[in-house]
Amino acid sequence: MMQCVIEGHQIVALANLRPEMKDELDSYMFQTVGHHGIDLYAEAMGLPLYRHTIQGSSKSIDKDYTITENDEVEDLFQLLKKVKEECDVDAVSVGAILSDYQRVRVEHVCQRLGLTSLAYLWRRDQEELLEEMIDSQLTAVLIKVASLGLEPKHLGRTLSEMHPYLQKMKDKYQLNVCGEGGEYETFTLDCPLFRKRIVLDEVESIIHSDDAFAPVAYLNIKRAHLEDKKVDDQNTSMLDRIKNLPMLQSFQLYSSLQLEDRITEDPEPACVRDGNPHPLADEEDWCSVFCDGDHVWITGLYGFHTESGNLGEITTQTMNKLKEALENLPAGQCDMSCVAMVCLYVQDMSMFAAVNSVYRTYFGINPPARICVEAALPTNVALQIDCYCNKSLPDRQTMHVQGLSHWAPANIGPYSQCVQVKNKLYVAGQIAMCPANLSIIRGGIVPQVRLSLRHVQRILEAMHCGMDKITTVVCYVTNISYVQTAKRELEASRASEETEEEFGVEKISSMPPVTIYVVVPSLPKAALTEWQVMARNDLCDINVKELTHNSQMGLFRCSLRFLYTDEEIISCAISIDGSIESVGDSLTKKVCECLAKLLCQASESLPNTITSRFPLRIFFCPSQLNTNELHQTINHDLELSWSKSKIPVVLVPVLQLSSPDLILAACS
Repeated sequence: MMQCVIEGHQIVALANLRPEMKDELDSYMFQTVGHHGIDLYAEAMGLPLYRHTIQGSSKSIDKDYTITENDEVEDLFQLLKKVKEECDVDAVSVGAILSDYQRVRVEHVCQRLGLTSLAYLWRRDQEELLEEMIDSQLTAVLIKVASLGLEPKHLGRTLSEMHPYLQKMKDKYQLNVCGEGGEYETFTLDCPLFRKRIVLDEVESIIHSDDAFAPVAYLNIKRAHLEDKKVDDQNTSMLDRIKNLPMLQSFQLYSSLQLEDRITEDPEPACVRDGNPHPLADEEDWCSVFCDGDHVWITGLYGFHTESGNLGEITTQTMNKLKEALENLPAGQCDMSCVAMVCLYVQDMSMFAAVNSVYRTYFGINPPARICVEAALPTNVALQIDCYCNKSLPDRQTMHVQGLSHWAPANIGPYSQCVQVKNKLYVAGQIAMCPANLSIIRGGIVPQVRLSLRHVQRILEAMHCGMDKITTVVCYVTNISYVQTAKRELEASRASEETEEEFGVEKISSMPPVTIYVVVPSLPKAALTEWQVMARNDLCDINVKELTHNSQMGLFRCSLRFLYTDEEIISCAISIDGSIESVGDSLTKKVCECLAKLLCQASESLPNTITSRFPLRIFFCPSQLNTNELHQTINHDLELSWSKSKIPVVLVPVLQLSSPDLILAACS
């Protein structure tokens, strides 16, 4: 609650779920010990208290939650529904630190009620957080213990008194010092938000489970009263009472990024918006579906402008094509729940909201990861969608955090922060949103690049991966002058050892990932950069090899780089550059021929044991290469040149590539 107030929210009501017949409820979701003293909180804070008796039990205990009759989560829904109807609230304070089980269920209820989850403790360092709570004048006593190292004699002691001992037990037994693993529960007697403090007059120690090593015991509050505090406290707002306390606040973001607290906005360089001079032949069906075992790639889904200009209809038609393509696969093996990663390109970022409102209706509780950028699409194309799907749903894990926190941005759309399929991780496009309020960080390109990369790092950390496990990076910027800053910051981020030290992930010396930098007209929320990252959490277990090749093909300078094992291609990058003026009108055809030769050389150099497909995403400037000619030529040329299997190809028109002479850049 203190974190919510310091971030500008006003607490208007308290809510509590209580057990019906007993003090200690056997629940996966709720702790009910201490419920006899809850009424005192309302008077201590001068706020209304809403209570609801728990009728349900832990029926749905899977990682994800769907509406389940007689589940205790539905009691939470009923309680918050009543509060919203009577108090007109718009958010809920959530104290979860690491429990995905609780977070997912609170977010599910909030989503149904149109409420925002405020989870400012989420994934905080627990030692730092415990010290912060003590230093911020929060007085709380242990009222339940249930862990090796904690005993009934510790009941009633304050966090301040227990602090050294909790740290000792962390070192000895890996105890969570904030009790996030259920090691202990507390009852707050006083904090700066209280107008009165709580005094416990009579308590009873109950031994719930007399285990020899980790007894479970709790305090039953039999009698307590309120005591007045200083008069000054009565006349000041909650915010004024806590504003000078040593709490983590969103304005400290700059210092945490090792930036100055005040940063002057960089004047954004003017970005030339070259239109795409080549309308795409809309009579063609450009959609292609490629299958390889459990892997499915769908490319070339275009939403063409219509006479009505209704973006909702255009998006619906495009998404229906995707749905039909999946449903038409043999034996009904694939549907929309199999989509793991979506690349959504729009002709104008102003279309985003209309497209998003339709897009979101096609996915359920764990939507795919997604990037969304404005691309230099043909004049008659409103949007383009390409996606990767995987049929192996049991091997899929999803991170879909929807609450505001200090950790990383909540989802601002129908996408997950990360989808992991077996050993491969697909991170959603990350822009420099301040996690606490989802605004774009001010100060220009350096803060934006640094913060957005920190988001990538923290998401990978939460998925037990790290920056050293990245295989492919696509960095979208809105001006070519930002590329060098992005390169420098990516290098620094990968060099950081914070991920591995904190989460115990083995640090290895890995090859640099394949990295592509492209310039696009616009990004969501007018961001200056967006990162799309793919990673593998098994890179330290496999023998990764590298193939590099540089050559001169006529007027073109060509380079390729493949990361591979004896079984599969992990990542690749291809670039073609040269003097456009000296090539003539047949530039597009010659570039396609050059690309085909490069892939042919790679195919001959890589092990014959590699038979699996790999997708190729080709970035190009439509002011240089003809979009229709690329479409018609490239698939045919690549099919002939890559002997191992037909390659799924995605064409992405952009404003500029990373250097003036670069004609084409491609990555897997």
